[in-house]
Amino acid sequence: MGMKAVIYTRVSTVEQVENFSLETQLTTCQAYCTREGIEVAAVFTDEGKSAKSTDRPELQELLKYCQDHRKSLDFVVVYDVSRFSRHAPSHIALRATLQKWGISLRSATQQFDDSSTGEFMELILSAMAHLDNRQRADRTKDGMRASLVAGRWTHIPPVGYRKPLDSHNAPSLEPDPEQAPHVRQAFELIATGRYSKRRALEEVTALGLRTRRGTRMSNQSFASLLHNPIYAGRMRVKAWGFEGPGDFEPIVSEELFAAVQAVLNGRKPATSRHLHGTTLTFRCADSFAVELATLP
Repeated sequence: MGMKAVIYTRVSTVEQVENFSLETQLTTCQAYCTREGIEVAAVFTDEGKSAKSTDRPELQELLKYCQDHRKSLDFVVVYDVSRFSRHAPSHIALRATLQKWGISLRSATQQFDDSSTGEFMELILSAMAHLDNRQRADRTKDGMRASLVAGRWTHIPPVGYRKPLDSHNAPSLEPDPEQAPHVRQAFELIATGRYSKRRALEEVTALGLRTRRGTRMSNQSFASLLHNPIYAGRMRVKAWGFEGPGDFEPIVSEELFAAVQAVLNGRKPATSRHLHGTTLTFRCADSFAVELATLP
């Protein structure tokens, strides 16, 4: 009985942009199988998927196929090891799973086999793919940190902001004309001390506040919104220990943001009636007061 294999090809979203051709991978793998006298039983392709995890739909289908046909399959053939995995621990786990079923991994462009030396070479290639992936991630993070220091927001715009339509020499964010007023209204309602977070959310939801996906905002997301200093023009990325001013227009003033934080921390505003509204006063550290005019 002749040898049989399945072919696996993959490109990430970035590689799609860089035109890392799936067709080239498939053609090279098919030529390898022809040269080695291996029959191709099936082809699995993940398009726009990262190899940092094994949670890829076609890879999972491939594993299921290999398990179901383990008595007749000999190899999984890839263009190179980085197509299979760019995370060394995941590669080792996948390789062990295939070996349990009596199936070996082969690369159409790299030399290794099932000998001790071949296994060592495969692990080195996997480690190199892992290193390259980590270095790319480090370069990306370094670039994002540099942008943050320069005042530019590098992540997905939070609710109430959007990327400028004309990004040439523009700030990194701008208030979304549809959602920013609802966000500002939410802060104003909370600052009065007369609205719970749940009630304020109901009010602004009725006015049109929505998530970026167009759905109703959850209570937890709304609470995070109220604590986020980005709405006062200050960026905070806890994972990187960063906080600094942004290059964009704030949706609420520093005074309004401070007033909301005071209410959320349990300090009720002292109010005095005026003819056309209510003035809210917050005493902070006994050194200064924040006054905020709201609607009647």
